[in-house]
Amino acid sequence: MNMELLSAGMTAGCSGALSINCVYAVNRSLIVARSLDPEKLKRPLSRILVESSFFAVLFVLSFFLTMDVYAVIYRMILFTLLYGIAVADALYRIIPNEYVLLIALTAAAMLLTGHSPVSSLEALLGGAAGGLLFIYPFLKDRSCGGGDVKLCAAAGLAIGLTALLAALISMGLVLLFYTFFKLLKDKEFILSKFLPMGPVLTACIIIQIMLIDLFPWYGRFLS
Repeated sequence: MNMELLSAGMTAGCSGALSINCVYAVNRSLIVARSLDPEKLKRPLSRILVESSFFAVLFVLSFFLTMDVYAVIYRMILFTLLYGIAVADALYRIIPNEYVLLIALTAAAMLLTGHSPVSSLEALLGGAAGGLLFIYPFLKDRSCGGGDVKLCAAAGLAIGLTALLAALISMGLVLLFYTFFKLLKDKEFILSKFLPMGPVLTACIIIQIMLIDLFPWYGRFLS
C-alpha cells in the first residue's frame, strides 16, 4: 500500500512538472492567435526549474489531501488553467476565454460527478455572485476587465460562494498592501492605473482550493 501511495505521489509530481510547461506552450498558441508577440513567454532555465518544482509539490500536496483520483485530476486541471490565466494576464493583460470556459466546464463536471468540494447550492451561488460582483465596476468605468468578470463567475462555480468571497477579500488585502508599498517606496498611487488582477486572484483561488481540501469545515457553510 505504501509503495502504491509513493508511486501515485510521484505520478502527481511528474504531472505537475509537465503541466506547467504545457501551460506555456498553450499560452504561446493563444498569444500568436491574437497576433501578439510571444517573446515575453520565454523563460530562463532557473525559472523553468522553479515553476516545475513548485507545481510538482502542489500536485503532490493535492493528491495527499484528497486521496481520490478523480478529485485530484479535477484539481490538477483547475490549477493548470488558473496558472495559465495568471501568466497571460501578467504578461499581456488578457484573460483568454478558452481558459475561463474550461474552468467552468471542469466545475460543472465536478458537480455532475459528485467530486466538487462544495455543494451544488454553494457552487451556483458562487458562480452568480462572482459575475455580479464584478459586472458593476466593469460597466461603470472599466476599472476591471471583462475577463475578470468571467473568471470570477467560473471560479465561483468551482469553489463556491464562501471560498470565492474569501479569495476576493484576500486579493483586496494583497492589493491594498501593495498600494501602500508603492506609495511609500515610489510615491506612486497605483490604484489609479488599470492593474491585471488575474495573477493575484488566481493565486488566492488556488489557496482557497487547498484550504477546502485541508479543513473539512472550510468553505462549506452553505453545504
